Amino acid sequence: MPAKLLRSVNQYLYPQDEIFIRPIITLINNTVGVAALAMPFCFHQCGILLSFLFLGITAAFSIMSCDALIDICSTHRVLPFEHACFKALGHMGKSLAELSVICLLFGYVVGYYVTIADLSTGVVSQIAVTIPTHQLRFILLVMFTITLIPLCLIPRVQSLLRLNVFTSLFYGVVTFHMIFILGLPRLISNMPWEEINWWKPAGLIECIPIFLASMFCQTQLHATSSKCFQPTSSNMRLIVRVALITVAIVYGFFGFFGYVAFISSKRTIFSGNVFLMYPDDLRSFCIRVGFLLTNIVSIPLIIFPLRQTVYNLLCQKRLTSFGVDLEIDSTPMISDEVPRRFIQKITISLLLISFLLSLTTDKIEVIIRYTTSIAGSLTGFILPALVLFVTTIKNDHHHHDHHHYTNNHNNSSILRFLQIYRRHHHYHSMIVYCLLLVGCLLFSLEFVSVHYTTTTTTTTTTTNNNNNNNNNNVKLLSLDNTIHMNTIITSSYQSMTMKNPPEPIDLMKIQSQIKNNNNNTTTKVSPLNTQTKQQMRPITILNKTFMKNRKKSP
Repeated sequence: MPAKLLRSVNQYLYPQDEIFIRPIITLINNTVGVAALAMPFCFHQCGILLSFLFLGITAAFSIMSCDALIDICSTHRVLPFEHACFKALGHMGKSLAELSVICLLFGYVVGYYVTIADLSTGVVSQIAVTIPTHQLRFILLVMFTITLIPLCLIPRVQSLLRLNVFTSLFYGVVTFHMIFILGLPRLISNMPWEEINWWKPAGLIECIPIFLASMFCQTQLHATSSKCFQPTSSNMRLIVRVALITVAIVYGFFGFFGYVAFISSKRTIFSGNVFLMYPDDLRSFCIRVGFLLTNIVSIPLIIFPLRQTVYNLLCQKRLTSFGVDLEIDSTPMISDEVPRRFIQKITISLLLISFLLSLTTDKIEVIIRYTTSIAGSLTGFILPALVLFVTTIKNDHHHHDHHHYTNNHNNSSILRFLQIYRRHHHYHSMIVYCLLLVGCLLFSLEFVSVHYTTTTTTTTTTTNNNNNNNNNNVKLLSLDNTIHMNTIITSSYQSMTMKNPPEPIDLMKIQSQIKNNNNNTTTKVSPLNTQTKQQMRPITILNKTFMKNRKKSP
């Protein structure tokens, strides 16, 4: 009896393990990335409660977008998203989808470059402190670019997939270190509760793209379905839900404990890269070095699909024979491998452009915000909504024509089918409207954030200029007062003659008048004292000579 029970349990669990566990781990590993470093920054900018709320909202919208992509691919029976865009929107839709995917993946590569530059500069500066930061950053980026070229020139990505396991394990180590070593002791021992932001909506403008980038897994559905034993629509939906809920929980804990660990009244700027705020000890040094290695390994894994998409967009031509386009199942011919003569050109050009763009900024949150707002809104929300809208319209016309040509004998079954179809159609239309709303909002947030940053910078500069002008005006007023008093004294001194002898000056009266007129006595009395001291000498001499002449006169 126990043997039969164990056998039945194994037969039940083994296919479930093959169907769910490996694809879930693959999707989690492909979703977690550089956006985790900016989670404490988002908690600081938006507050703890609002950050947890928007992590849940962005996870729900990402699940909705993935459901739309799963429906599109199952309807058209094609796995890559570019093929579905071609079937629904034509060659223009396919080109737009490829361009948005290229911009998204290229932004990820630039983000990894910025993270590598920050981490390597912090690691090397602990050893060689005499080198300036900008020169050290440039030298290290050149070295890492030369090191990455042979790794990125590998034609097959299967040889690099084992390194992906190392990255997932190290992300777990980083999360454990953040929660149990840095955040939890600070939360228990000396937590400044009065300095914590709980609800701060002003930071949502710059943090919503980062929240959506942390849950962005739409481009990884093809790789996830290839790992699934039975890639049905229901299985893929379950895999996406479990993976994104797990990622949201991990990001929430990492952001909360990172915010708790590094909040301080002395800290005026909360960095977007949490590793820049780590303490200078041995454990933090090892964590930085390990995360630096994971970023170096992750770049070739992103370069491979990026190179493939660039080749499909720019270099590949459809097979033509006698002026007729050869297409299989009305889909343009797309090869699985890039020819060797294009691998070196595309890879080296992508790495050089990423190197040059990484020199422009050292803020990872800026790269994530621009990438998600422009390319992520198109890839994850706007294009899936348009493709789903077009497919529902085509299916509506198809079912309407099919209903027009059917017989009247099976009216009950047709009516039942139409009721189910109408419910499904309303659900798809609701998804389309929600995705279009989120995509347009995300795309417009970039322009709003640019306007917000420019207005804040202009207001700060104007306030600083006003303060400087006020200080200059105060200085000019004090100088004018002193100059005016000096001119009065000098003019009175010049008007003195033997016929008009000057009266003796009482210094106590002058000081009392100045104290009554002005608050700042020290700056204005001192020049008067010097002038009066110079003036008292000729006055006494004139008085003596005048008295002598008066005595001698008969």
